Amino acid sequence: AGFDPVMALILEVENFSGVPLRLAGEWLQGGEWKGPRSDLPADSGSKVTLTCDGSSFFAPPSGYVYLTDPDAHFTLSLIFACSLVGDYFTARWSRQVLDCETLWKACPRVTPEEWYRAPGVLWTPTTAG
Repeated sequence: AGFDPVMALILEVENFSGVPLRLAGEWLQGGEWKGPRSDLPADSGSKVTLTCDGSSFFAPPSGYVYLTDPDAHFTLSLIFACSLVGDYFTARWSRQVLDCETLWKACPRVTPEEWYRAPGVLWTPTTAG
């Protein structure tokens, strides 16, 4: 067997919005989801873990996923791209479904252990590479 380092992306999402969130859409340029992708209850601090494994060394996790409340009044968008030269991530909380493809194309590079903020969301990458 040859050396095949496959990157993985693990998103731990906590819900402090007060509304339940369900998976409403996704797109992956690289990688595939592993394990269940469950809804987030409205309970403050409820968590879900989303795992995306790269398909191969040349197809690391890259894409987006968004969750909405049952009435689609609120949307949480998670946009990501992993690569050999860096990891990219952004998140948005909005009152409408955003153009995630445009956000994906302009996704900023992130550095582990730094905090990032956008309206309605706060995140930190814990490891990169």
